[in-house]
Amino acid sequence: MLRPNFLLLGAPKCGTSSLFNWLAAHPGIAGSRRKETFILMDRENPLLGHPNIHDDGLAAFAAEYDAVCRAPVRMEATTHTLFQRTALQAAVQWPDLRVVVILREPAARVLSSFSYTQNNLGRIPARVGFADYLAAVQAGAPLTGMVQHPASAYVLARDPEYSRYATWLAPWIETLGRDRVLPLLFETMRSDPEGTLREVVDWLGLEPLALEPGALSARNRTEAVRSPGLQRAARRLNAALPVPGGLKRGLKAAYMAVQGRAAPAQRAARDRAAFERLREGYRADNARLAALTGLDLGAWSGERAA
Repeated sequence: MLRPNFLLLGAPKCGTSSLFNWLAAHPGIAGSRRKETFILMDRENPLLGHPNIHDDGLAAFAAEYDAVCRAPVRMEATTHTLFQRTALQAAVQWPDLRVVVILREPAARVLSSFSYTQNNLGRIPARVGFADYLAAVQAGAPLTGMVQHPASAYVLARDPEYSRYATWLAPWIETLGRDRVLPLLFETMRSDPEGTLREVVDWLGLEPLALEPGALSARNRTEAVRSPGLQRAARRLNAALPVPGGLKRGLKAAYMAVQGRAAPAQRAARDRAAFERLREGYRADNARLAALTGLDLGAWSGERAA
């Protein structure tokens, strides 16, 4: 029974969608049909997919790879797998498994996850600012009244803790060994996508991938919109009506010209202050991460709220 032997992990908004698509273009890598299968989620996690490892065992992966797959590397990239006990238990039994984990400056990642949920997904009202969200999380208040989707509320309630990367990465290194876990920085991938792709392909023991100019475009970018409600409706319409790619890009550009927005100045100032407090709170965790991985985290010193 085929299963992945390479997991591409990272907390939400760390760039896994982009790297997954770049790597899937390599003839030696078979990407899962769904980038995120949610097969290895813990039983109680609301993101748990169907089929899944609990109910279906390895057969849960049957639809993700061709039965005659010859690629030496079979990739899967559910970001949330990083935080799952179930995935670690499976990893113990998969001696050929290797894992890449993409890490982003912690506060910037939380902000991006919030903004993506509010703008791209349209699941948080425009009146709710980043500072409001952080205050609710820090108070232990349920987010179900603020976030209009239960799975998104579940993720956002945990996002600040998800950015304490050493806590989550240490068990993977302990389970697999440091040589089977490759941590990467989102900021490095953003500034040098070709170099990042070469590093991963080489680490996997594959031949370099010939790239055409402009081949490494980013995926799943965060937008800013005036009306999250309208964005939700637009996403439903987009899913229901198949539109040719070129026309879809043109319609999206026109739509975003109308929907694009900036936060009021007073709220923007509150949000920036909340971002800086959050960022300061990760200093000790970042030091642990640097000691654990040997990564140079200097690139994180310049990250600011958008």
